[in-house]
Amino acid sequence: MLSMSTVSEDGCSSLASPWGLVEPYDFPDTGRGLRCVRAVAEGEELLAVPLEECWHEMAARRAPELAALADASLSETDAIALHLLLERAKGDGSERAAHLRSMPPVYDSTLFWSEAELAHLRGSDWLDLARRFAEELEADWAALQSQPAVAALLSRHGLGIEAYRWAYATVKSRAAEVGMGDEKKRLLAPRFDMFNHSTAVAPGSSH
Repeated sequence: MLSMSTVSEDGCSSLASPWGLVEPYDFPDTGRGLRCVRAVAEGEELLAVPLEECWHEMAARRAPELAALADASLSETDAIALHLLLERAKGDGSERAAHLRSMPPVYDSTLFWSEAELAHLRGSDWLDLARRFAEELEADWAALQSQPAVAALLSRHGLGIEAYRWAYATVKSRAAEVGMGDEKKRLLAPRFDMFNHSTAVAPGSSH
């Protein structure tokens, strides 16, 4: 089983490189991902990511512009998504610019499909699922817009529903659930978010 460690800034790890024992690689059948740079033993630490580099709700709510929205009703997903968008708006001035550049600019997700593309799903349960996901996104966006302080923040940065759709898809597709204290939280970690997974790939294979 693959595991990732998150360590605090003053924590320690046996890994000398930020990439640990993995490196980016383009697999012919699964696309861009990570592979081990050498043979590894079961239970060996592959990658350690400082918690301070990760995107999570607590970090998002500490960001100055989001901290000013203390009275706003923001879900965990919304807080992280807004944090992503605010940092992306800073461009190279963001301390998280390198990680943001590594994220896909678009996603092959039904959230981005046109009605003509969705029509190919007719007759399957996937169409209902795709529509439900789209409705959830639109409801979340409407809830954000209904809060004057949040709507003003979005308007100030020129952030519309398409930008939010990207951030929402980023959180939904690249974040993992991890234990933080006694709670499970959604966390998006640099480098770790490049791991691909498939139930068709046997443990111990090249993937």
